Amino acid sequence: MVRRTKLSILLFLMLFFTACNGDPFHNRSGAIPMLPFSDTELGIQGNRPFHCTQVGSGVYDCTDLNPAGNPVIMDQLAFDASLEELVELVSQQVDTPVPTTESGVYRSAALSWKLYTLETAIKDLGESTFHIQLAIAEDEVRCYLIALATVPEDYQADQKMYDAIYNHALYAFKPVE
Repeated sequence: MVRRTKLSILLFLMLFFTACNGDPFHNRSGAIPMLPFSDTELGIQGNRPFHCTQVGSGVYDCTDLNPAGNPVIMDQLAFDASLEELVELVSQQVDTPVPTTESGVYRSAALSWKLYTLETAIKDLGESTFHIQLAIAEDEVRCYLIALATVPEDYQADQKMYDAIYNHALYAFKPVE
């Protein structure tokens, strides 16, 4: 029994480090470990990168994903507002308004997301420009937002990693009762 447990732990660690190319904390080309989360206050659940620290309700600091130490912010939120009100709220937080037409649509098992991409400053975070991947969805009860923001140069340098994190968050996100 002890031998089987040790073997299982060893196998898990080997698979984990193989998936992460041996570097689970600053992996630039392999799988990004994701952790499930559930926020009963917001009524949502989904996945977030292992490297992220929750700094507020639905707000994660993912700076550890970036070896240069530049900011990476992920939001996964729910709002008691209409889709139009949510777009207006987001537009008030950035220097560039959210475009009137989405750049794409993504249908998860739970929601249909309108996708937007912005390059803008975020108010209260100084003069820096951020590349923001933004998704907004609604159901009959609420509106939902997922955003991933990073420095444009970092996004361009590792677009596959950021897109994988964003897409996985969209896929796993769902409202809970």
